[in-house]
Amino acid sequence: MGKRGPQPHSARGTKERMGTIPIVKGATTEGIPVVMWDAVPQCDVHYCQIKDTCPYIEEDSLCGVRKEYLDYVYRHFMGSVNAEDKQALFRIGFELIPLFSHLVSLKIANHGRPVTTLTDKGSVQVNPLFREIRETIRSINLNINDLAESFSSDFGKGGEGDDVLGNTGYYDKLFEGEAPKVIRKTRNRV
Repeated sequence: MGKRGPQPHSARGTKERMGTIPIVKGATTEGIPVVMWDAVPQCDVHYCQIKDTCPYIEEDSLCGVRKEYLDYVYRHFMGSVNAEDKQALFRIGFELIPLFSHLVSLKIANHGRPVTTLTDKGSVQVNPLFREIRETIRSINLNINDLAESFSSDFGKGGEGDDVLGNTGYYDKLFEGEAPKVIRKTRNRV
């Protein structure tokens, strides 16, 4: 069992704490805490809906799909919001990230399921997970709209970086107080 209670956090260890239970992930160089609920469950190969096609299957580790999904969402939003707007950072960590966590869970649960099913009375019914997915997306959009004034003017323009190779220095620069700016390169994947 690990240590309980508050632990000292630095920007350096933030990347390692992504997807874990502790809420405080670290702090920016300005001393603003990075807090969020982004807990990712263990990979459950036996009951996973995407186990046949998942590129991240690794027993006794965190679910790789959820971790990658939330990591991308976190990088996209935290790099686009005013780093001194504590309320916006709080709402991203405790409202927006959990909503995206619900969304990826719903998408995994829905993977490979039929669009329609038959009820006990023989009528056709649309898969109820579709409605839940739409409602979650609607909640995410409302949350983003509420935070709109906290985002930089570049928000929503697709971000920066290389789509294939990524940007390995992203976290380091983010926690040094600046959002990294790299010209976006899209490469042919064939």
